[in-house]
Amino acid sequence: MIPAALSQTIDDTHGASLIQKGEDYPIIQISNSKASASIALHGAHLIDFTPLDQQAVIFTSESAVYRQGKAIRGGIPICWPYFNAHPSEADFPSHGIARNRFWQLLSIDAQADSHTLTFEMPIHEEDLKIIGGPCKLIATFVISDSLSVSLTTTNTGPEDLIIGGALHSYFHIGSIDQATLSGLNEVSYLDTLNDQTSIQHGSLSFSQEFDRVFIPSAHPTTIHDPNLKRKLFVTKENSLATTVWNPWIDKSEGMADLGNDDYQRFLCIEAINWREDLRTIPPGESHSLVQHIHYQLNEA
Repeated sequence: MIPAALSQTIDDTHGASLIQKGEDYPIIQISNSKASASIALHGAHLIDFTPLDQQAVIFTSESAVYRQGKAIRGGIPICWPYFNAHPSEADFPSHGIARNRFWQLLSIDAQADSHTLTFEMPIHEEDLKIIGGPCKLIATFVISDSLSVSLTTTNTGPEDLIIGGALHSYFHIGSIDQATLSGLNEVSYLDTLNDQTSIQHGSLSFSQEFDRVFIPSAHPTTIHDPNLKRKLFVTKENSLATTVWNPWIDKSEGMADLGNDDYQRFLCIEAINWREDLRTIPPGESHSLVQHIHYQLNEA
């Protein structure tokens, strides 16, 4: 059942509607003069973002599963309170708890050319062992001709809180073997496929499975997509690490929620806090991990 208060809020908001995707799985759809988007309450997970009269900017697999406890394959999963595996507890869930539970819509502000939606993740007593202490977690989405996503952790406890996380964004591209990524020249990286470190020289291109964390890097990045004749610009705040990922052929075939050829149509660029970029939040203070996304057409 969709909560009555949520239905009323959406009904009262211009350019917003509510649908069910699967059993008890509400999704908020947004449409304004600049763009359309949809966000699932499960994980506060942005599923799609499409500027008016343009190709989609965010990719989600047609094979994605919409079920409580299962992360959606694509969109922008929220990884929190850590990225990847927990550093010391092997039985803790991969990428944390935020992407696998239902959030609450706190507010939605509608303007003619933008919508701002704010969500809060309920935190329970049993979560504190995984998180490390009491806190509040807020996700905010600004949907217009560009997209901004922020994830804000506020420490409500008496001790310092150490937090990691990621905005695990899947970007829609025309063809992975034609796309290139600039902005990481001369940045050091860890190749997680072989646990080797090196330094990037020039732009990135892709011809096989790719999984690297560039750190330290606050750099903006640009996806050059000649197939769709556009550039996608990705900037961030309060992150000194960037993950670039594509699973390629073999790994895609092993993912039931990803089509065998889907790897050709996305590239993940993730703003993360990880390892030496974990953030210590003093009592009463906050940390916001932010990603801004916009596009430019007619690339030569």
